[in-house]
Amino acid sequence: MNLSKNFTSNITHYLTLILLIFMPLHFYVFELFTKDFKLDNIWRDLIIILILAILFFKKQIKIDMISWIIIVNILAIGAVAIHSKLTNNYPGTLNILRTYTMPCLAYFISKNIKLDDKKYSNIFKTLGIVFAIIAIYGMFQAFVLGPDFLVKIGYRSENGVLISHSFFISHFYGEQSVTGTFVSPNNMGIVFAMVMLMLIFSKHMREWKNRSIALFFMLIALMGTFSRSSLVGFVGALICGIIYNYIFYYRNSTGLNKFSKWLKGVKLSILQAINSDGKSRYIFIIIAVAVLSVLDIVLRKGLFFRMQFSSYLGIVTGSDPSSQKHLNDIIDGENKLPSSPDDFIAYGFGSNGPMALPIVDGAHNVESSFLLMINEIGVVLAILYFLPYIMIIFKTLLNKSYNFAGPACVAIATLFTYLLLPNVQSFEILFFSYFFMGLYSNEYIKEKYSVKNEMQGVLA
Repeated sequence: MNLSKNFTSNITHYLTLILLIFMPLHFYVFELFTKDFKLDNIWRDLIIILILAILFFKKQIKIDMISWIIIVNILAIGAVAIHSKLTNNYPGTLNILRTYTMPCLAYFISKNIKLDDKKYSNIFKTLGIVFAIIAIYGMFQAFVLGPDFLVKIGYRSENGVLISHSFFISHFYGEQSVTGTFVSPNNMGIVFAMVMLMLIFSKHMREWKNRSIALFFMLIALMGTFSRSSLVGFVGALICGIIYNYIFYYRNSTGLNKFSKWLKGVKLSILQAINSDGKSRYIFIIIAVAVLSVLDIVLRKGLFFRMQFSSYLGIVTGSDPSSQKHLNDIIDGENKLPSSPDDFIAYGFGSNGPMALPIVDGAHNVESSFLLMINEIGVVLAILYFLPYIMIIFKTLLNKSYNFAGPACVAIATLFTYLLLPNVQSFEILFFSYFFMGLYSNEYIKEKYSVKNEMQGVLA
């Protein structure tokens, strides 16, 4: 019996690792290099279904409130999609339905898979290594190979120029943002932000000797995407996580006066986020920053840092066209909230956002994910669709039995980008957000990050 359980646990673990490794590589491997092979686009769906089938037959799936909300969302969106297909017959409706629903099942995987210290470490060490490699490649591609390389390998272009303006940096014509192996810099930015937040707030990942090195390359690459929504969301979520940790440590510090509890809480909340993994690693980072700075100054005349300064100054002064476009999209009268419960039918499921633009005549180019989903499925279902993110945040705030801020930080960063970008139509973004949120309710996490284990030794 134990042998059978261990075999099943190992199978689901390795299948999960395959998903996590190839998910950020999907666009390169399956959309660009093997695009003539028609079944490659659903490999993710097949592995997700296979893992869930194994968990179901082994009776490992437990349903909580968020699980029920996800199930209701899938059924409701399916009903709306069928109605739209029958009435409007938009091409691509079923693929858009799949994008909205299939990645949400990642919550059931991460919530119910059997984890131990080794398997949990494997997951995040794998993510750290994969994303560090993508970061290094992405910077090399953007700053050495340039945008012409992306055109050659198959990114959407017109007359030899990438179509989307998101690949280029405002006021610096021809300078490409870091894209890595993703479909766009914005997609890369928020997924990198998620993985970094999980590495920072995962307790025993602080013991991984190369964590700071992986985080360093990922941070530089995140900055190189010039995805302001992702970077601001990351910084905001990081601050929220540190504040939450302070509250947790302050609340559970016994035998100390108020000032000592406050001082201890501040110290631990910061150190637990940036805990050392070897002085040599920090020396490496200092040297790496110095080398990169010199290379930028000598080879590019300080262009990278000038672009960073100009990028964020443009937001403050209102001169940045990208941020102005996002703001205008939110307040634009064409994208205002429906005035009656039936208005969403006029827009039609499958006729909104970037997935619909190339295939539907008169599709609505809606940027904000919130407005996009309101146009797709109506106000009530849109609120229900984003509810799991909000519930994870409140579950974390109200939970006094264990401390695991990562998933809530992921939810905060993701919701911020949803306000500005149509990220809800990205399979990868939805998958990683639901996968990380599902970990919060995993039985292993509840035990590993319990008050007893989390406070053990830190008050000495």
